[in-house]
Amino acid sequence: MMSDLEKKIALYTQNIENGIDVINSYFQRGNVYQDLKNYELALKDYTKAIELDKNYSHAYYNRGIVYRKLKKYELALRDCTKAIEFDKNDSGAYNNRGNVYHELKNYDLALEDFTKAIELDKNYSHAYYNRGIVYQGLKKYELALNDYTKAIELDKNYLTAYNNRGIIYRELKKYELALDNYTKAIELDKNYLTAYNNRGNVYHELKKYELALDNYTKAIELDKNDSDAYNNRGIIYRELKNYELALRDYTKTIELDKNDSEAYFNRGVVYKELKKYELALRDYTKAIELDKNYLKAYINRGNVYSKLKNYESALIDYTEAIELDKNYTDAYNNRGSVYYDLKNYELALKDYLQVIELNKEYSTVYLNLFLLYDDIGDFVKMKFYGHLYLYYSFKEREIELRSTVLNLWQDNIYNYKFLLENFAIDFDSFLFVNYKSKLQHIQPIEDYYNFLCISNLDQRTKESQRAILNYYLGSPVAAYIQYDEVLDEDYYPLTAQELYYYSLMADILKLDAEEILNAAIEELAEKEDKSAKDLYYLGQLYLLNSNEVEANECFKNSQEFVPSFILFMSFEKDKATQKQLLEKLLKLNQDVLISYFTGYPRTTIETENSFETQFEHYFFTTELFAAVSKIKERYQLPEYLQGYNHLKIWETFYLPDSEQAIIDKAFQNHKIQELVDTITQDLEIKLVSIDVTEKTNYLEKIKHSLREDQDLDIREAFDSLLKTLKENGNLENHLGQMIEKFQLEKIQLYLYFISYFYLQGNLDSYQAFSLFSYLLETVSLKKSKAIKESLELLIPSDFSELFITTIGLSRHLYKLVHLHKAYNVLFEDYSAYQLQKESHYMTFKKNINTYISINKETLSEEMFNKKFQCFPAIIEHNLKNI
Repeated sequence: MMSDLEKKIALYTQNIENGIDVINSYFQRGNVYQDLKNYELALKDYTKAIELDKNYSHAYYNRGIVYRKLKKYELALRDCTKAIEFDKNDSGAYNNRGNVYHELKNYDLALEDFTKAIELDKNYSHAYYNRGIVYQGLKKYELALNDYTKAIELDKNYLTAYNNRGIIYRELKKYELALDNYTKAIELDKNYLTAYNNRGNVYHELKKYELALDNYTKAIELDKNDSDAYNNRGIIYRELKNYELALRDYTKTIELDKNDSEAYFNRGVVYKELKKYELALRDYTKAIELDKNYLKAYINRGNVYSKLKNYESALIDYTEAIELDKNYTDAYNNRGSVYYDLKNYELALKDYLQVIELNKEYSTVYLNLFLLYDDIGDFVKMKFYGHLYLYYSFKEREIELRSTVLNLWQDNIYNYKFLLENFAIDFDSFLFVNYKSKLQHIQPIEDYYNFLCISNLDQRTKESQRAILNYYLGSPVAAYIQYDEVLDEDYYPLTAQELYYYSLMADILKLDAEEILNAAIEELAEKEDKSAKDLYYLGQLYLLNSNEVEANECFKNSQEFVPSFILFMSFEKDKATQKQLLEKLLKLNQDVLISYFTGYPRTTIETENSFETQFEHYFFTTELFAAVSKIKERYQLPEYLQGYNHLKIWETFYLPDSEQAIIDKAFQNHKIQELVDTITQDLEIKLVSIDVTEKTNYLEKIKHSLREDQDLDIREAFDSLLKTLKENGNLENHLGQMIEKFQLEKIQLYLYFISYFYLQGNLDSYQAFSLFSYLLETVSLKKSKAIKESLELLIPSDFSELFITTIGLSRHLYKLVHLHKAYNVLFEDYSAYQLQKESHYMTFKKNINTYISINKETLSEEMFNKKFQCFPAIIEHNLKNI
């Protein structure tokens, strides 16, 4: 039985054979063949109609459509143009020609034709739709959305318009609107396979994997041969780590389309995850055979070769990828990593720097540079690139916690992660900040950025304030980036304040410091009509450059500006002039002086102006810290200006106690453990001559004592001693002052410190003896105990010999009981010779020296012998040196 279309063909054929309405019969039969997708027969009939009537515009029109479907675009273009020549008002002809121009990628002419079609017919929904497609391809999404929306207004059932509008909303990350449009298209046609696939893609991006799977599975049910649906579902299974199902779907995709390079690539990714590297290589290679320009396939194959240490093949693939795309950052980074593995640091560095040139926010490359400079031994650059790695990886909300990074910044990393997960604040503002001060910053940072958003400051001024804030929050890297990349523009020169802080950041980070500082000084010195504030910051720049003479001249010439006057005062050494300057100072506004000399009052921020003023005062207060300290030493200031309390920037605001306690506890545990590891590891190395069992028990005793206390004061005390040592300060005196203050609850900790620094060679035996003696007397006084009882508090009897050894008293004091007697003699005689007991360590040591240096002629022979028997090594040492 013939179908309706077959009946029409028979009718038109009969008419042609009988000479009835021949031209129209050829045309109409051509239309039927076009409906049947028999384009060759359609072309023959349209062409025959045109041969019989050279002016048959509709035949040209329809033949042009068929040529376009057959991708014979030049012939299609010729016919569409011919149709327009016959009828200048044929909107359909313009629309068709616009489609041809679109296929030829001649977008401007396509837009002209679609627009002309719309001018001729305001209700031509297809012309709006087609123009929307062109705008969409040009990423002019708002114009495309307008056209799709107009097409839908004209045709409420325009399926593809809903679908395309959904695609744009997805591109704009307006996922709910995208879902609405795909869902509407599906409501209009329950079998609209494309909409199911696209809706699945949105659910995929939203990580709603079950819904995505449902949509892809529905598409497959509608068409068992839809390779795209299988491929998309395979991607979901891969992300869910259901590799077996992912492999099944990718393999099905390949069965349906042997030339689908993406399916081979995706299957290769799964094989790589399963560590089936040979199979992964096979699939990546097939993907490349099908698509010689498949960049990701080259990269992934290179990664597998690198994993297999086939570095030569890896380099070939990465280089091929770079040849295909000179801006492909992954290729440069990965090739650099291969060169790094081959210890070819020069070529590795070249590739890594090229990555930064192409994309400065590519976080992984900073980690690679960190590792490279760690290998080379350039620790300044290592730390700088480590900071940048943290900066950009947190910006991307992704960070790889490698052990090398953790060792340097573990505290901060975990703190940042906590903050990122719990607070909606700008990440720049708290990167690289010491965790203790960070606890107090969170809410004020939000307040500060809210202030910047609502204030009347121009955008550049806001960025400038943001840079200073980053520095005062402890992030010189973030501040440096802000000055170097955002604010330092030729058409808008840096202000005096910006020049100073830019130079300060460069000096801190050792990045082009001399060049930036000299340029800043030159620029500000040459500025005409310098304000007092300009001169103040020029003076600060001279101080950075160690030029106090020029600096003081700047402060002298801008004394009307209070910060300049304070700095000028700090340089004055003449007593008479100092008196005059002090009188002038005390005539200034008391509130201003208090803010500069004592730090901020503990007040809240209530208005925009008070907020801005408070921050500005803080910056000056910090800049003047050293100068104010000098003034307090040299001038007799009134009481209200004494007791300078240099508060951190956010110290008047703090986290709720519950949140602060959570962070405190985590970092306290870490800090204590770090201290335990440092002390016990170092002591284990030094105590090489001690019996292994005895040494193990001794170290366990120390570990237990340190952990039991769980007090961050211990860590801070130890760090302060290390800092004194690093700065070549007087370690002995510092430790003596610490004992004097008696700030640590567990008194044995002082003994551990004396032992540690003695064994490390930072204290000699006599210094250790003096400190131990002072500790013993302090314990006796503070605890109201006799010497014997104090010794028992300090030194457990089961470890007495080992403790005595570790503080250098072991030459003749092998037993704790002997130590009791020795110190009883010491302190009896000490009192007998009326040497006043002093709480200050250096005075105590002086008195001990005096006592021990009393010669034999002054003492009775019995007394001298008793003393000499107790402390032979100590006395011999002192008799030689006193």
